[in-house]
Amino acid sequence: APHTVCYNAASQQWSSLPPAGGRKEVLPGQLFM
Repeated sequence: APHTVCYNAASQQWSSLPPAGGRKEVLPGQLFM
């Protein structure tokens, strides 16, 4: 199952919470480990 995560372009970090100025991404499970 894909994982819904958020990418913060400013800090270049991924998190499970939507950061300010970030965008939501859905990644395949094998790419999110």
